[in-house]
Amino acid sequence: DAVIHLAGINLFSKRWNESFKKAVLESREVSTKNLVEVIKSCANKPEVFISASGIGYYGDCGDDLLTEESQAGNDFLADVCKVWESEARKIGESGIRNVQIRTGLVLSTEDGALKQMLPPFKFFIGGPLGNGKQWSSWLHIDDIVGIYLHAIDNKNLSGAVNSAAPNPVRMKEFAKTLGKALHRPSIFPVPIFVLKIVVGEAAEVVTASQKVDVQKLLNSGYKFKFPDLYK
Repeated sequence: DAVIHLAGINLFSKRWNESFKKAVLESREVSTKNLVEVIKSCANKPEVFISASGIGYYGDCGDDLLTEESQAGNDFLADVCKVWESEARKIGESGIRNVQIRTGLVLSTEDGALKQMLPPFKFFIGGPLGNGKQWSSWLHIDDIVGIYLHAIDNKNLSGAVNSAAPNPVRMKEFAKTLGKALHRPSIFPVPIFVLKIVVGEAAEVVTASQKVDVQKLLNSGYKFKFPDLYK
């Protein structure tokens, strides 16, 4: 019925250098190309091919509201997403519906960015990343799972789909809310130069401002379990 493609090296599993960046790109480009070629050769083809992507597609966009029609950025991660999506869309040559899920910051205590942000707060030294003014388009892990299931079932959904909660927040508010949930202060901002020491070029990714619009997803009928960061 469907093929869901999530494969790709974890962006933050290592400090960025040229060899790791090459591996990040190839892990997405080659795996997508191989899957598409195999699916095209199948006698019984799936109805839909759903591939992961990311809101990193847009680059750092300040206060701009980003729809699926917004231009791609020109940094490394944006280039990765462009190649990734381009390979995924080739499945359309076989008449197969395809969806590219442009994922925001997924919140899970098991893995990802949130897991890495928790330790400083637990030691009372947590705070916003960078200047705190950038927009953070986040979503709960239950919602990203729900969005993939929705993409399988909704035959009218195709192409790129922004996948984040409908209420993005600025990083300063995100950190403040996280501190509130953990009963910890959020008064120690992490300057970008410190982040660059720790994670290298990836610091520019984690401090990028991306305020994405999810009206396409809402119009398709998806109901968010967690539309707001904190209640």
